[in-house]
Amino acid sequence: MSNRKRLHIGMSLAPTWLSGDAWRQPDSNIEGIYSADFAVDIAKRSEAAHLDFVFRPDVSCLNMDGLESGSGFASLDPTVLLACIARETSRIGLVSTVSTTFFPPYVVARQLQSLHWVSNGRAGWNIVTALQGHENFGLEAMPGADERYARAAEFTRLVHDLWASYPNQALLLDRENGRYADRSQVHPVDHAGEHFRVRGPLNLPAFGKARIPLVQAGASDTGRDFAASVADLVFAPTPDKDAALELRRDLSQRARRHGRRPEDIRLLPGLSLYLAPTREQAASCSCKPTGARTTRASSPRSSR
Repeated sequence: MSNRKRLHIGMSLAPTWLSGDAWRQPDSNIEGIYSADFAVDIAKRSEAAHLDFVFRPDVSCLNMDGLESGSGFASLDPTVLLACIARETSRIGLVSTVSTTFFPPYVVARQLQSLHWVSNGRAGWNIVTALQGHENFGLEAMPGADERYARAAEFTRLVHDLWASYPNQALLLDRENGRYADRSQVHPVDHAGEHFRVRGPLNLPAFGKARIPLVQAGASDTGRDFAASVADLVFAPTPDKDAALELRRDLSQRARRHGRRPEDIRLLPGLSLYLAPTREQAASCSCKPTGARTTRASSPRSSR
């Protein structure tokens, strides 16, 4: 068996990422930003390059202050967009961003399991607690960090329970004996927690044995602890190598406290790539506010 280290690389589908003026470049194809074809093209190129996944950052509000100069992260619904991509690709992972602060767990469990089905087991969930947008969901104020992460922890456990409530094995499809499913294997979750009350079961069976991986990017102390407790992948926008190593050590310690193996959490630092014909031109481009930038997340297997 080979002991060669492998990079695990994902591509963001955000068109300009951190370079807000990049849409002004002649080759940005900004006219297609609200077309599924825009993201499908990126995803197909990423799959051809053997990347592991594509993901779409998302927000639940429109930044009016910055609207004149760029779209920010406001976009097509990421789960719907990834369903379109699923029909045009066959191998690459599809990670959708969904907030645990604003949406009902039952709806999210169903949406993500649906994406898992239409993509033949390639769905992933980037869990966010959101920093803004409460006005769009009937809240008087944005909940504090501790409350958001407490809600996220209960939300995530509940979604897992809903996915397990209708196991794939229960789906018999036995034509000869007229048995569509084995009801004895399907069960309510009967969840009554601090934030949610959900009876269940989910009205959609789980897709095979392929588990939906969880992604997180919490940077605060509470966020790191939540990531260490549930995440398979952690996005790490660390400014330098020392900060990345410190985060890896911290996540490992927290994972052990939660009864998890540190190696089960893969750490993916963010990379901003400046593309140009030569290194000198790329360096020059990186100093300009209009320099087009593409962001990828990568991780060596040894630093999961």
